[in-house]
This record gives sequence, structure tokens and C-alpha cells, in this order.
Amino acid sequence: MNLYTIASNHNSALMALAEIDNIDEETVSQILEDLEGEVKDKSISVAGYFLNVEAEIKAMKEAERNIADRRKAKENSVARLKQYLLENMLRTGITKIDSPYFKISLRTNPEAVYVYSEEMIPAEFMTTTVTKAPNKSLIKASGGCPGVEIRRGHSVVIK
Repeated sequence: MNLYTIASNHNSALMALAEIDNIDEETVSQILEDLEGEVKDKSISVAGYFLNVEAEIKAMKEAERNIADRRKAKENSVARLKQYLLENMLRTGITKIDSPYFKISLRTNPEAVYVYSEEMIPAEFMTTTVTKAPNKSLIKASGGCPGVEIRRGHSVVIK
């Protein structure tokens, strides 16, 4: 039985108990203990399951980081080798190499702007970017403003 059904049954049983007039306290206590035990047992099972899934997610993230690190290392290696090849072809004046597997040639790229000091650039060559975002800490500190709702949610904590 799933937790939702158990919780619904728990609430229905509580409402049914409230309707019974002549029931002794010990029976009520035993029924409530049994109902709560069922909810607690199922909750422990659900929490155990999602803790396992969270551990699996953590392992996946670590594997993704490792793969990304290896990919970046290989990309950097390729970039260094391309630069090495470019520098040596320029140094020797060789602009084209043919092989049975591929062709290597130098290409002259279009002009590009490389900025080494933004402070030295005149104002007419600068663009201003303005970003607008709500200052949530200020809104919260002032108790709210039109267009927002301050609310408190709930979360599950397992220690």
C-alpha cells in the first residue's frame, strides 16, 4: 500500500474514531498507535528509497564531473597541438601539407578585436548593459511589496 493511501486511511480512521461516543481510552490509544506505526513504517521506507536515489544522483554528478574534466583536458591538449602546428607552419613558411588521410593548410582569419584594457576604450565604443532583477532580500526585509508574496514552505530533513 502506498503512503498516500495509508495517510488517507489514517485520516478516515481518526474521523471515524471521533464519531464513536463510548470507546475507552486504551482502545483509542492502541488504534492511534497502530495507525501511526503504519504511517511511520511506510515513511521510513520512502525516505530510505529516496536517500538511495540521492546517493545514486551524487555518484552520477561525480561521474559527470570526471568525464567533463577528462573532456576539458583532451580539448586543451588538442588546442595546444593545433597552436603548436600553427606556430611551426608559420615559422617554416609551409602553408599546405597533403597526406593520404587529410590535408593541412593555413587560413587567414577575418580581423578580430582583442581587448586588453577596457579602461582605455573611449566611451563611444562602449555599450552599457542594464539588468533588472528583484532584490529578494530587500523585499523580504521590508515585509513585502506589490507583485510578490512572501511565504514559508516545508521540506523533509533526514539526519
